[in-house]
Amino acid sequence: MALLSGWARRAALALALLGCGDGLVERGYRGEVLFHYTGQVTTAGRTVDFAHPLRASLFWSTETDEAGLDDDLVEQPAIAVAVRFPGIFEINVFQRPPDHAWEDPQAGFRVGFVLLYEDVNRNGRYDAGELRGGAADQVLLYAERALSAGASPTGRPLAVGFHTARLPMACPWLEAGEAPHAEPGLPPGCAAPVGQPCAADATCGPGGMCRLQLGGTLWPNGYCTVSADDPACGGLTQPSLAGALLQPCDDVDDCRLADGYVCEAGDTPALGCQPGAPSALVVDPMLRLQRICAEGEVE
Repeated sequence: MALLSGWARRAALALALLGCGDGLVERGYRGEVLFHYTGQVTTAGRTVDFAHPLRASLFWSTETDEAGLDDDLVEQPAIAVAVRFPGIFEINVFQRPPDHAWEDPQAGFRVGFVLLYEDVNRNGRYDAGELRGGAADQVLLYAERALSAGASPTGRPLAVGFHTARLPMACPWLEAGEAPHAEPGLPPGCAAPVGQPCAADATCGPGGMCRLQLGGTLWPNGYCTVSADDPACGGLTQPSLAGALLQPCDDVDDCRLADGYVCEAGDTPALGCQPGAPSALVVDPMLRLQRICAEGEVE
C-alpha cells in the first residue's frame, strides 16, 4: 500500500470536510468524548474517483465471533471523523453502541468496524452497495461489563468501556473444553516475562527492559524483553529483533493479537512475537473484513 496521492488526497479532503469535528449522523452533536483514536490513511493502489460525498462511520456487528460485509451492521449515531496530512485519521466517539436486537443479547461486549462509504443518495447514512473502504484489521470493542480474560475476545481482562483491538483476536472461549496445548517458551532460568505488556522497566523483572518503541516502530502497550545475547534466556538461539529478545511463538495465536503482535522471524530464523504493520483506514472499494476470531471463518 502507498501513502496518499492524487485521488486519495481528494478522498481524504472530502473526509476532512465531512468530519470537521461534527457527528456524521447527528451533525453538530457536542458532548463528552468517550473514546478517541487515530490511525493511518492509505490507498490500496486503485485509481477511483468518487462522484458523491465520502463518509467514515462506525458500524457495530450483530455477531461477536465472525462478521462479513453482508451482515446486519448497525451504524453508530454519534461520532466525528477528521483527516489530517500526512495521511492520519482521528475518530471521536460520543456515545456507547446503540440499542439493538443483538444476535446474542447476553454477550458482554460489542465489536465495531470503521468503514468508508460513498453517500450516493446523500441521505447521510450507509446503504447497500456504498462501501468504499475502511479499517480491515482494527476494531473498536465496547465492554458492557468488566470481562475476565476467559470471557474477553482479546484473552486479557477488559474494563467497562471502549478499547481497540487488532484482528483476528484470540477469542479464548472458542477453545473451552479443548485439551490444553504446549506453548513455546523461554528456558526456565529466564526471569524476565518476555512478551508481556509493560509501562516501565521495573515491570519486567531482573535485567528486563520495557520497550515502548524500537527502531522507530511503536510496541503497543509495551513489551518486556532482555538483551538478545542474555545466556539465561537462551542467547542467540532465541528469536530477536534489533538486539531485543522476542517471545517465541509457533503461530499468531501465541502472541498478543489484540495489541497487534504477529508471529514472524526477526533477526534469526526462529519465530517471535513482534509488532505487525500499523493499523490503517484503507480507501479500497474491494475491502474485505478480517476474521474477528483466530479460530473462526468469515462467511
